[in-house]
Amino acid sequence: MFARALIASLFLLGCGGTEEAETPMNDMGVQRPADMGRPAPRPSNWTTGVVETGGTGRQPSLAVSPSGQVAAAYFHSKGVTGEVCSEIGDGEDVPNKVNWTIRYAEMVGMTWSAQTAHEPLLLGQPAGLSLRFSPENVPHIATMTGEPVEMLVYCGANDVGLLTPGDDGWELETVVAESDEAASGSAASDFGSVVGYWSGLGFDRDGHPAIAYRDVHGGGLQGDDLTRADLEFAWKRDGSWFKTPIDFGEGAGDYNQVAFDQDGNPLVLYANPVEQTQADQLGLWITRSTDRGETWEKFRLLEAKTSEHPSMVVDPNTGTVHVAFSDPGRGKAVVASLAAGSSFDSWSTQVLGDNRYLEGEHPSLAIDQNGHLTIAWYRCGRAGVSSTCDPQYDAIVFGWFVDDEWLYEVIDDGEEGLCGRYPNLVINGENRPVAVYQCAKRSGDDFEFELRFARRAELR
Repeated sequence: MFARALIASLFLLGCGGTEEAETPMNDMGVQRPADMGRPAPRPSNWTTGVVETGGTGRQPSLAVSPSGQVAAAYFHSKGVTGEVCSEIGDGEDVPNKVNWTIRYAEMVGMTWSAQTAHEPLLLGQPAGLSLRFSPENVPHIATMTGEPVEMLVYCGANDVGLLTPGDDGWELETVVAESDEAASGSAASDFGSVVGYWSGLGFDRDGHPAIAYRDVHGGGLQGDDLTRADLEFAWKRDGSWFKTPIDFGEGAGDYNQVAFDQDGNPLVLYANPVEQTQADQLGLWITRSTDRGETWEKFRLLEAKTSEHPSMVVDPNTGTVHVAFSDPGRGKAVVASLAAGSSFDSWSTQVLGDNRYLEGEHPSLAIDQNGHLTIAWYRCGRAGVSSTCDPQYDAIVFGWFVDDEWLYEVIDDGEEGLCGRYPNLVINGENRPVAVYQCAKRSGDDFEFELRFARRAELR
Protein backbone atom coordinates (compact mmCIF):
# COMPACT_ATOMS: atom_id res chain seq x y z
CA MET A 1 0.00 0.00 0.00
CA PHE A 2 2.90 2.34 0.75
CA ALA A 3 4.25 1.91 -2.78
CA ARG A 4 0.91 2.62 -4.37
CA ALA A 5 0.29 5.70 -2.24
CA LEU A 6 3.76 6.99 -2.97
CA ILE A 7 3.50 6.63 -6.71
CA ALA A 8 -0.03 8.07 -6.75
CA SER A 9 1.34 11.16 -4.99
CA LEU A 10 4.16 11.32 -7.52
CA PHE A 11 1.62 11.24 -10.34
CA LEU A 12 -0.35 14.15 -8.90
CA LEU A 13 2.82 16.22 -8.72
CA GLY A 14 3.50 15.58 -12.42
CA CYS A 15 5.34 12.95 -14.44
CA GLY A 16 8.37 13.85 -14.44
CA GLY A 17 20.68 8.00 -18.71
CA THR A 18 21.93 5.41 -20.54
CA GLU A 19 22.69 5.66 -24.25
CA GLU A 20 21.07 2.37 -25.25
CA ALA A 21 18.03 0.40 -24.15
CA GLU A 22 18.01 -2.40 -21.62
CA THR A 23 17.20 -5.96 -22.57
CA PRO A 24 13.50 -6.17 -23.53
CA MET A 25 11.20 -7.21 -20.68
CA ASN A 26 8.86 -10.16 -20.73
CA ASP A 27 5.84 -10.13 -23.04
CA MET A 28 2.57 -9.27 -21.33
CA GLY A 29 -0.99 -8.33 -22.16
CA VAL A 30 -4.51 -9.69 -22.38
CA GLN A 31 -7.38 -9.04 -24.74
CA ARG A 32 -10.20 -7.04 -23.15
CA PRO A 33 -13.11 -6.28 -25.46
CA ALA A 34 -15.44 -3.57 -24.19
CA ASP A 35 -18.20 -4.56 -21.74
CA MET A 36 -17.03 -8.17 -21.38
CA GLY A 37 -15.56 -10.04 -18.45
CA ARG A 38 -11.81 -10.34 -18.07
CA PRO A 39 -10.62 -13.25 -20.23
CA ALA A 40 -7.81 -15.58 -19.25
CA PRO A 41 -4.30 -14.31 -20.07
CA ARG A 42 -2.95 -15.47 -23.41
CA PRO A 43 0.41 -15.17 -25.15
CA SER A 44 0.86 -11.51 -26.03
CA ASN A 45 1.33 -10.06 -29.49
CA TRP A 46 3.57 -7.42 -27.92
CA THR A 47 7.22 -7.35 -26.94
CA THR A 48 8.12 -4.56 -24.53
CA GLY A 49 11.40 -2.94 -23.54
CA VAL A 50 13.03 0.26 -22.34
CA VAL A 51 14.07 3.24 -24.42
CA GLU A 52 15.87 5.02 -21.58
CA THR A 53 15.91 4.91 -17.78
CA GLY A 54 17.04 7.43 -15.20
CA GLY A 55 14.03 9.70 -14.72
CA THR A 56 12.89 10.48 -18.25
CA GLY A 57 10.11 10.05 -20.79
CA ARG A 58 7.99 13.12 -20.16
CA GLN A 59 5.74 14.21 -23.06
CA PRO A 60 7.26 11.90 -25.67
CA SER A 61 6.68 12.49 -29.37
CA LEU A 62 7.09 9.42 -31.60
CA ALA A 63 7.53 9.57 -35.37
CA VAL A 64 8.39 7.31 -38.30
CA SER A 65 10.30 8.54 -41.35
CA PRO A 66 9.35 7.84 -44.97
CA SER A 67 12.17 5.26 -45.03
CA GLY A 68 10.81 3.52 -41.92
CA GLN A 69 13.09 4.92 -39.19
CA VAL A 70 11.27 5.06 -35.83
CA ALA A 71 12.42 7.76 -33.39
CA ALA A 72 11.22 9.54 -30.27
CA ALA A 73 11.89 12.91 -28.64
CA TYR A 74 11.05 13.53 -24.99
CA PHE A 75 11.91 15.51 -21.87
CA HIS A 76 13.60 14.29 -18.74
CA SER A 77 11.05 14.03 -15.94
CA LYS A 78 12.66 16.82 -13.89
CA GLY A 79 14.47 20.05 -14.65
CA VAL A 80 17.99 20.90 -13.50
CA THR A 81 18.33 24.00 -11.32
CA GLY A 82 21.31 26.19 -12.12
CA GLU A 83 22.61 29.67 -11.42
CA VAL A 84 20.61 32.74 -10.54
CA CYS A 85 18.86 34.30 -13.53
CA SER A 86 21.00 37.45 -13.50
CA GLU A 87 19.68 38.57 -16.91
CA ILE A 88 16.47 39.75 -15.28
CA GLY A 89 17.95 41.30 -12.12
CA ASP A 90 19.54 40.53 -8.75
CA GLY A 91 18.46 40.12 -5.17
CA GLU A 92 16.51 37.54 -3.16
CA ASP A 93 13.46 37.55 -5.43
CA VAL A 94 15.36 36.59 -8.59
CA PRO A 95 14.76 32.90 -9.45
CA ASN A 96 17.35 30.34 -10.41
CA LYS A 97 17.46 29.07 -13.97
CA VAL A 98 15.90 25.66 -14.61
CA ASN A 99 16.91 23.78 -17.74
CA TRP A 100 15.03 20.75 -19.05
CA THR A 101 16.80 18.16 -21.17
CA ILE A 102 15.28 17.06 -24.48
CA ARG A 103 16.45 13.64 -25.62
CA TYR A 104 16.23 12.17 -29.11
CA ALA A 105 16.35 8.38 -29.53
CA GLU A 106 16.32 6.16 -32.63
CA MET A 107 15.15 2.55 -32.71
CA VAL A 108 17.39 -0.05 -34.36
CA GLY A 109 16.02 -3.57 -34.10
CA MET A 110 14.87 -3.80 -30.49
CA THR A 111 17.37 -1.33 -29.03
CA TRP A 112 17.48 2.45 -28.91
CA SER A 113 20.34 4.91 -29.17
CA ALA A 114 19.73 8.23 -27.40
CA GLN A 115 21.38 11.64 -27.41
CA THR A 116 20.69 15.09 -26.01
CA ALA A 117 19.14 17.41 -28.60
CA HIS A 118 18.55 20.56 -26.57
CA GLU A 119 18.37 21.90 -23.00
CA PRO A 120 15.84 24.73 -23.03
CA LEU A 121 15.49 27.11 -20.11
CA LEU A 122 11.87 26.74 -19.01
CA LEU A 123 9.74 28.63 -16.53
CA GLY A 124 7.53 26.01 -14.90
CA GLN A 125 6.72 22.61 -16.41
CA PRO A 126 7.47 21.74 -20.06
CA ALA A 127 4.68 22.63 -22.46
CA GLY A 128 5.18 20.25 -25.32
CA LEU A 129 7.51 19.28 -28.12
CA SER A 130 6.79 17.78 -31.52
CA LEU A 131 8.96 15.40 -33.55
CA ARG A 132 8.34 14.87 -37.25
CA PHE A 133 10.44 13.69 -40.21
CA SER A 134 10.69 15.67 -43.41
CA PRO A 135 10.13 13.90 -46.75
CA GLU A 136 13.95 13.71 -46.95
CA ASN A 137 13.99 11.59 -43.74
CA VAL A 138 15.46 14.40 -41.61
CA PRO A 139 14.13 14.58 -38.03
CA HIS A 140 12.83 17.98 -36.87
CA ILE A 141 11.82 18.91 -33.30
CA ALA A 142 9.63 21.94 -32.61
CA THR A 143 9.71 23.29 -29.05
CA MET A 144 10.15 26.43 -26.96
CA THR A 145 13.64 27.95 -27.00
CA GLY A 146 15.29 31.26 -26.26
CA GLU A 147 17.01 33.23 -23.51
CA PRO A 148 15.46 35.22 -20.61
CA VAL A 149 13.50 38.34 -21.53
CA GLU A 150 14.85 41.19 -19.41
CA MET A 151 12.09 43.61 -20.37
CA LEU A 152 9.39 41.23 -19.15
CA VAL A 153 11.35 39.85 -16.18
CA TYR A 154 10.71 36.40 -17.61
CA CYS A 155 13.35 33.74 -16.90
CA GLY A 156 12.41 31.12 -19.42
CA ALA A 157 12.28 30.08 -23.06
CA ASN A 158 10.11 32.39 -25.11
CA ASP A 159 10.62 31.62 -28.81
CA VAL A 160 9.33 29.04 -31.28
CA GLY A 161 12.36 26.93 -32.17
CA LEU A 162 12.99 24.24 -34.76
CA LEU A 163 15.81 21.76 -34.14
CA THR A 164 17.54 19.67 -36.82
CA PRO A 165 20.67 17.50 -36.63
CA GLY A 166 23.90 19.07 -37.88
CA ASP A 167 27.58 18.25 -38.10
CA ASP A 168 28.24 19.47 -34.53
CA GLY A 169 25.03 18.46 -32.78
CA TRP A 170 21.54 19.79 -33.16
CA GLU A 171 21.12 23.13 -34.91
CA LEU A 172 18.49 25.62 -33.81
CA GLU A 173 16.40 27.86 -36.05
CA THR A 174 14.40 30.54 -34.26
CA VAL A 175 11.08 30.61 -36.10
CA VAL A 176 9.14 33.19 -34.06
CA ALA A 177 10.48 35.52 -31.35
CA GLU A 178 7.79 38.19 -30.84
CA SER A 179 4.01 38.22 -30.50
CA ASP A 180 3.53 40.79 -33.22
CA GLU A 181 5.20 38.64 -35.89
CA ALA A 182 1.77 37.03 -36.34
CA ALA A 183 0.03 40.39 -36.26
CA SER A 184 -3.68 40.41 -35.47
CA GLY A 185 -4.24 44.16 -35.42
CA SER A 186 -5.25 43.96 -31.75
CA ALA A 187 -2.80 45.77 -29.48
CA ALA A 188 -3.44 43.34 -26.60
CA SER A 189 -2.75 40.28 -28.78
CA ASP A 190 0.27 41.75 -30.54
CA PHE A 191 2.01 42.73 -27.29
CA GLY A 192 4.82 40.67 -25.77
CA SER A 193 7.66 38.29 -26.47
CA VAL A 194 6.63 34.92 -24.98
CA VAL A 195 5.65 32.54 -27.75
CA GLY A 196 6.05 28.84 -28.41
CA TYR A 197 3.96 26.97 -25.87
CA TRP A 198 2.69 23.62 -27.19
CA SER A 199 4.47 23.89 -30.53
CA GLY A 200 2.97 21.36 -32.95
CA LEU A 201 4.86 20.48 -36.15
CA GLY A 202 3.73 19.17 -39.52
CA PHE A 203 4.97 19.07 -43.12
CA ASP A 204 2.95 20.01 -46.17
CA ARG A 205 2.95 17.88 -49.30
CA ASP A 206 5.83 19.93 -50.72
CA GLY A 207 7.94 19.15 -47.66
CA HIS A 208 7.66 22.59 -46.02
CA PRO A 209 7.35 22.72 -42.20
CA ALA A 210 4.47 24.38 -40.38
CA ILE A 211 4.16 25.01 -36.63
CA ALA A 212 1.12 25.93 -34.54
CA TYR A 213 1.93 27.50 -31.17
CA ARG A 214 0.46 29.40 -28.22
CA ASP A 215 1.37 33.05 -27.71
CA VAL A 216 1.09 34.15 -24.05
CA HIS A 217 2.43 37.67 -24.59
CA GLY A 218 4.12 38.62 -21.29
CA GLY A 219 4.30 35.05 -20.03
CA GLY A 220 1.52 35.23 -17.47
CA LEU A 221 3.19 38.07 -15.58
CA GLN A 222 0.08 40.11 -16.13
CA GLY A 223 -3.16 38.63 -14.83
CA ASP A 224 -4.89 38.24 -18.19
CA ASP A 225 -1.95 36.99 -20.30
CA LEU A 226 -3.08 33.36 -20.26
CA THR A 227 -6.79 34.07 -20.54
CA ARG A 228 -6.23 36.13 -23.70
CA ALA A 229 -3.56 33.87 -25.22
CA ASP A 230 -3.51 33.39 -28.99
CA LEU A 231 -3.23 30.36 -31.26
CA GLU A 232 -0.82 31.30 -34.04
CA PHE A 233 0.65 29.56 -37.07
CA ALA A 234 4.00 29.72 -38.86
CA TRP A 235 4.38 28.06 -42.29
CA LYS A 236 7.61 28.06 -44.27
CA ARG A 237 6.94 28.88 -47.91
CA ASP A 238 9.27 30.09 -50.66
CA GLY A 239 12.20 30.17 -48.25
CA SER A 240 10.61 32.35 -45.55
CA TRP A 241 8.11 31.92 -42.73
CA PHE A 242 4.52 33.06 -43.23
CA LYS A 243 3.05 33.87 -39.78
CA THR A 244 -0.58 34.46 -38.92
CA PRO A 245 -2.98 34.42 -35.97
CA ILE A 246 -5.70 31.78 -36.07
CA ASP A 247 -7.71 32.12 -32.85
CA PHE A 248 -6.63 35.12 -30.80
CA GLY A 249 -7.53 36.97 -27.63
CA GLU A 250 -9.49 34.24 -25.85
CA GLY A 251 -6.99 31.72 -24.42
CA ALA A 252 -6.53 29.23 -27.27
CA GLY A 253 -3.49 27.16 -28.16
CA ASP A 254 -2.92 24.17 -25.86
CA TYR A 255 -1.86 20.70 -27.14
CA ASN A 256 -1.46 21.86 -30.75
CA GLN A 257 -1.12 19.39 -33.63
CA VAL A 258 -0.68 20.12 -37.33
CA ALA A 259 -1.60 18.04 -40.39
CA PHE A 260 -2.47 18.67 -44.03
CA ASP A 261 -5.50 17.21 -45.77
CA GLN A 262 -5.49 15.50 -49.17
CA ASP A 263 -5.99 18.88 -50.87
CA GLY A 264 -2.93 20.37 -49.15
CA ASN A 265 -4.95 22.48 -46.70
CA PRO A 266 -3.50 22.96 -43.19
CA LEU A 267 -5.40 21.54 -40.24
CA VAL A 268 -4.70 22.53 -36.64
CA LEU A 269 -6.05 20.64 -33.64
CA TYR A 270 -5.94 22.63 -30.40
CA ALA A 271 -7.52 23.13 -26.99
CA ASN A 272 -8.79 26.25 -25.27
CA PRO A 273 -8.60 25.68 -21.48
CA VAL A 274 -10.14 29.02 -20.54
CA GLU A 275 -13.66 29.37 -19.21
CA GLN A 276 -14.70 32.89 -20.17
CA THR A 277 -17.81 34.61 -18.84
CA GLN A 278 -18.30 36.57 -22.05
CA ALA A 279 -17.00 34.06 -24.61
CA ASP A 280 -17.97 30.40 -24.88
CA GLN A 281 -14.68 28.99 -26.19
CA LEU A 282 -13.74 26.24 -23.71
CA GLY A 283 -12.93 22.89 -25.29
CA LEU A 284 -11.15 21.05 -28.08
CA TRP A 285 -11.25 22.65 -31.52
CA ILE A 286 -10.10 21.86 -35.04
CA THR A 287 -9.54 24.51 -37.67
CA ARG A 288 -8.79 24.48 -41.39
CA SER A 289 -7.67 27.00 -43.98
CA THR A 290 -8.52 26.52 -47.64
CA ASP A 291 -6.82 29.76 -48.78
CA ARG A 292 -3.21 29.20 -47.63
CA GLY A 293 -3.71 30.55 -44.13
CA GLU A 294 -5.54 33.77 -44.90
CA THR A 295 -8.80 32.69 -43.23
CA TRP A 296 -9.72 29.77 -40.99
CA GLU A 297 -12.93 27.87 -40.32
CA LYS A 298 -13.23 26.01 -37.02
CA PHE A 299 -15.34 23.39 -35.31
CA ARG A 300 -15.58 22.44 -31.62
CA LEU A 301 -15.17 18.70 -31.03
CA LEU A 302 -15.53 18.77 -27.22
CA GLU A 303 -17.09 21.39 -24.97
CA ALA A 304 -14.96 20.62 -21.91
CA LYS A 305 -11.34 20.47 -20.83
CA THR A 306 -9.38 17.50 -22.09
CA SER A 307 -6.04 15.89 -21.24
CA GLU A 308 -2.73 16.43 -23.01
CA HIS A 309 -2.01 14.90 -26.38
CA PRO A 310 -5.15 14.61 -28.45
CA SER A 311 -4.23 13.08 -31.81
CA MET A 312 -4.95 13.71 -35.50
CA VAL A 313 -4.24 11.68 -38.65
CA VAL A 314 -5.30 11.97 -42.28
CA ASP A 315 -5.97 8.69 -44.08
CA PRO A 316 -3.68 8.75 -47.13
CA ASN A 317 -6.03 6.43 -49.04
CA THR A 318 -9.43 8.02 -48.43
CA GLY A 319 -8.59 11.53 -47.22
CA THR A 320 -10.70 11.04 -44.07
CA VAL A 321 -9.50 13.12 -41.12
CA HIS A 322 -9.53 11.31 -37.76
CA VAL A 323 -9.14 12.96 -34.35
CA ALA A 324 -8.89 11.16 -31.01
CA PHE A 325 -9.29 12.84 -27.63
CA SER A 326 -10.08 12.10 -24.01
CA ASP A 327 -13.61 12.93 -22.85
CA PRO A 328 -13.35 13.33 -19.07
CA GLY A 329 -17.11 13.30 -18.65
CA ARG A 330 -17.33 9.81 -20.09
CA GLY A 331 -13.92 8.59 -18.92
CA LYS A 332 -13.33 7.28 -22.42
CA ALA A 333 -11.54 7.95 -25.68
CA VAL A 334 -13.54 9.49 -28.50
CA VAL A 335 -12.66 9.25 -32.19
CA ALA A 336 -14.16 11.93 -34.45
CA SER A 337 -13.98 11.53 -38.23
CA LEU A 338 -14.60 13.81 -41.20
CA ALA A 339 -14.93 12.25 -44.65
CA ALA A 340 -13.10 13.92 -47.52
CA GLY A 341 -15.27 16.44 -49.35
CA SER A 342 -17.69 16.89 -46.41
CA SER A 343 -18.61 20.22 -44.92
CA PHE A 344 -16.42 21.08 -41.96
CA ASP A 345 -19.24 20.63 -39.44
CA SER A 346 -20.07 17.05 -40.53
CA TRP A 347 -18.00 15.12 -37.98
CA SER A 348 -19.09 11.67 -36.80
CA THR A 349 -17.94 10.26 -33.44
CA GLN A 350 -17.28 6.90 -31.79
CA VAL A 351 -16.76 6.31 -28.06
CA LEU A 352 -14.16 3.62 -27.36
CA GLY A 353 -13.07 1.59 -24.37
CA ASP A 354 -14.15 -0.72 -21.57
CA ASN A 355 -16.90 0.55 -19.28
CA ARG A 356 -15.20 -0.99 -16.26
CA TYR A 357 -12.35 1.51 -16.49
CA LEU A 358 -11.54 5.19 -16.63
CA GLU A 359 -9.46 5.30 -19.77
CA GLY A 360 -8.73 7.07 -23.00
CA GLU A 361 -6.20 9.63 -21.74
CA HIS A 362 -3.47 10.82 -24.11
CA PRO A 363 -4.80 8.89 -27.14
CA SER A 364 -2.58 8.43 -30.19
CA LEU A 365 -3.77 7.44 -33.68
CA ALA A 366 -2.03 5.73 -36.58
CA ILE A 367 -3.18 4.10 -39.83
CA ASP A 368 -1.68 0.78 -40.87
CA GLN A 369 -0.65 -0.24 -44.36
CA ASN A 370 -4.00 -1.95 -44.93
CA GLY A 371 -5.92 1.23 -44.13
CA HIS A 372 -7.03 0.16 -40.66
CA LEU A 373 -7.28 2.84 -37.98
CA THR A 374 -5.31 2.05 -34.81
CA ILE A 375 -5.13 3.77 -31.44
CA ALA A 376 -3.28 3.62 -28.12
CA TRP A 377 -4.31 5.29 -24.86
CA TYR A 378 -3.66 5.39 -21.12
CA ARG A 379 -6.00 3.51 -18.78
CA CYS A 380 -6.11 5.27 -15.42
CA GLY A 381 -8.07 2.97 -13.09
CA ARG A 382 -11.39 1.35 -12.27
CA ALA A 383 -14.55 3.29 -13.02
CA GLY A 384 -16.48 4.51 -10.01
CA VAL A 385 -13.66 3.80 -7.55
CA SER A 386 -11.43 6.90 -7.52
CA SER A 387 -10.49 9.82 -9.69
CA THR A 388 -6.80 9.17 -8.89
CA CYS A 389 -4.95 6.83 -11.23
CA ASP A 390 -4.22 3.47 -9.61
CA PRO A 391 -1.20 1.25 -10.37
CA GLN A 392 -3.40 -1.82 -9.78
CA TYR A 393 -5.52 -1.05 -12.81
CA ASP A 394 -3.68 1.38 -15.05
CA ALA A 395 -2.20 0.28 -18.37
CA ILE A 396 -1.52 1.22 -21.97
CA VAL A 397 -4.26 -0.09 -24.26
CA PHE A 398 -4.12 -0.69 -28.02
CA GLY A 399 -7.12 -0.88 -30.34
CA TRP A 400 -7.61 -1.34 -34.05
CA PHE A 401 -10.65 -1.19 -36.28
CA VAL A 402 -11.03 -4.19 -38.56
CA ASP A 403 -14.08 -5.94 -40.07
CA ASP A 404 -16.35 -3.16 -38.75
CA GLU A 405 -15.44 -3.60 -35.10
CA TRP A 406 -12.87 -2.39 -32.59
CA LEU A 407 -10.56 -4.97 -31.03
CA TYR A 408 -8.51 -4.21 -27.92
CA GLU A 409 -5.31 -5.44 -26.31
CA VAL A 410 -3.45 -4.42 -23.16
CA ILE A 411 0.14 -3.68 -24.10
CA ASP A 412 1.66 -3.17 -20.64
CA ASP A 413 0.10 -2.86 -17.20
CA GLY A 414 3.31 -2.10 -15.32
CA GLU A 415 4.45 -3.37 -11.96
CA GLU A 416 4.12 -1.37 -8.75
CA GLY A 417 4.12 2.09 -10.26
CA LEU A 418 1.92 4.02 -12.63
CA CYS A 419 2.49 2.87 -16.20
CA GLY A 420 1.28 3.93 -19.62
CA ARG A 421 1.35 7.72 -19.47
CA TYR A 422 1.76 9.79 -22.66
CA PRO A 423 1.48 6.91 -25.18
CA ASN A 424 2.52 7.62 -28.75
CA LEU A 425 1.84 5.19 -31.59
CA VAL A 426 3.23 4.71 -35.12
CA ILE A 427 3.22 1.91 -37.71
CA ASN A 428 6.69 0.90 -38.85
CA GLY A 429 7.74 -0.25 -42.31
CA GLU A 430 6.88 -3.88 -41.48
CA ASN A 431 3.28 -2.92 -40.63
CA ARG A 432 4.01 -3.42 -36.95
CA PRO A 433 2.61 -0.98 -34.39
CA VAL A 434 5.28 0.60 -32.21
CA ALA A 435 4.40 2.58 -29.07
CA VAL A 436 6.37 4.55 -26.50
CA TYR A 437 5.02 5.48 -23.06
CA GLN A 438 6.19 6.56 -19.62
CA CYS A 439 6.26 4.20 -16.62
CA ALA A 440 7.36 4.52 -13.00
CA LYS A 441 9.80 1.88 -11.77
CA ARG A 442 10.94 1.17 -8.22
CA SER A 443 14.42 2.43 -7.47
CA GLY A 444 15.34 1.54 -3.88
CA ASP A 445 12.71 3.06 -1.61
CA ASP A 446 11.52 5.46 -4.27
CA PHE A 447 10.26 5.43 -7.85
CA GLU A 448 11.70 6.97 -10.99
CA PHE A 449 10.24 7.36 -14.45
CA GLU A 450 11.53 5.64 -17.55
CA LEU A 451 10.47 5.65 -21.18
CA ARG A 452 9.34 2.24 -22.40
CA PHE A 453 8.46 0.96 -25.83
CA ALA A 454 6.40 -1.88 -27.23
CA ARG A 455 6.36 -3.48 -30.65
CA ARG A 456 3.54 -5.67 -31.88
CA ALA A 457 3.49 -8.57 -34.29
CA GLU A 458 2.55 -7.57 -37.82
CA LEU A 459 -1.05 -6.49 -38.32
CA ARG A 460 -2.82 -8.67 -40.86
